[in-house]
Amino acid sequence: MSRRLTRRELFASLAGDAIRRPPGAVCEAEFLERCDGCGRCIEACAAETGVLKPDRAGAPLLDFAQGYCTFCALCVKNCPTGALKNAEAVEWREWAFPWHMSIDEAACLEFTGTTCRMCESACEDAAIHFRPLPGFRTRAWIEAAECTGCGECLARCPRQAIRIIERSGSENIRAGVEKTASSSMSGNGERAA
Repeated sequence: MSRRLTRRELFASLAGDAIRRPPGAVCEAEFLERCDGCGRCIEACAAETGVLKPDRAGAPLLDFAQGYCTFCALCVKNCPTGALKNAEAVEWREWAFPWHMSIDEAACLEFTGTTCRMCESACEDAAIHFRPLPGFRTRAWIEAAECTGCGECLARCPRQAIRIIERSGSENIRAGVEKTASSSMSGNGERAA
């Protein structure tokens, strides 16, 4: 069943605000054609994290203010229309989202000299790094190739300093990550400077 965009969705897309769909969602146009708004994915997610909420037509949207994605794949398994692509569990985290997170340095507590690191403790993939600066400050950054886009750091940041950045086509699939990581390792297994 095909559906129309709501006014909010239309203006958000025109303003460049991305509509955040569940992991494995097909492209937005195809998603809107396939999704019938049944809510099965949202119900399944509610049992795990509750990070999905319905838009006006009942189609699922990610709401990182509610939590983060655990990549449990319950939403995909419960989607009867194919609007969410099925995936092998091994590959799931590598391609689920077309975005990664980034830290707004001006808003980050670490850059002001206040110890926080809530994002670092939340990141299972160790994608968040810190570099000491003069004046007891720290520069924090998220390695895009290591970030799954799950949103856990976003949900935990007390200053909302985490931003969602769309991946470019070349970094959309993390297949080259291992090559890049292994080529930047020194002989003893540590990252080369």
